[in-house]
Amino acid sequence: MRLANILLLLVTLIATVALLAALHRRKLIRRLSLFAALMLFYIVRAGVLLGGVKLWYPATYLQVESVLSLFDLILQLVLAYWLIRRLTVPRFKSLRFASPGFLDSAWLRFAAGVVMAGGLTVLLVSLLPGYSPVPLDRAIIFSGLMFLFLLVLPVRKENIIEGRLLLGFCVVSVANILSQCGRTLAAAENDPRLFLIWVYANTAVWIGVLVFWILRLQVGSSSSVPVANGTTAMVR
Repeated sequence: MRLANILLLLVTLIATVALLAALHRRKLIRRLSLFAALMLFYIVRAGVLLGGVKLWYPATYLQVESVLSLFDLILQLVLAYWLIRRLTVPRFKSLRFASPGFLDSAWLRFAAGVVMAGGLTVLLVSLLPGYSPVPLDRAIIFSGLMFLFLLVLPVRKENIIEGRLLLGFCVVSVANILSQCGRTLAAAENDPRLFLIWVYANTAVWIGVLVFWILRLQVGSSSSVPVANGTTAMVR
């Protein structure tokens, strides 16, 4: 089992480095600077936590892990706000009585996403067993719901690369949420085999999305796929 963990970690790190190299080669680092920073952060975090296992006391390790998780959440929220600005169309743009400075603000849409994601996170936590030794990671659930929130907004047909980026994050978000729920239920039922299946399946989805980004985050041919509200986003 430990060998499987090491192999999955190595594959994930190699895929992440390959993704950053592909972005650099295609001159997309500047355009997707926030995304590149998040990927670089994941590499650094993996190295810090790997080294910390042997260097720190358990309490220190947990503190460092919590701080890094907080930075992860902040970076994801900043990226979500950036995607809102790049991809979404203001709902009230065509209304004469609407104030463009407020109702069309990306901050308003971002705040609505925070409220929605926060409420659904609280609801989901309340529905699952509170006695589970592996409770839901609220930050993972919350950030995942934030990215899924973008699907209910009208989406521009431009910015194809950003659309592909959002598609990947939405797939990862669904996988993360399902994995968190599955792990919590498996731990509550004391089923280690099912717990590991959820963990490895979630990692496999993340690797698959990294490969998708490596192949598709580039300027080239695309096709349209329908998204929420009857609009069309150019994501593939």
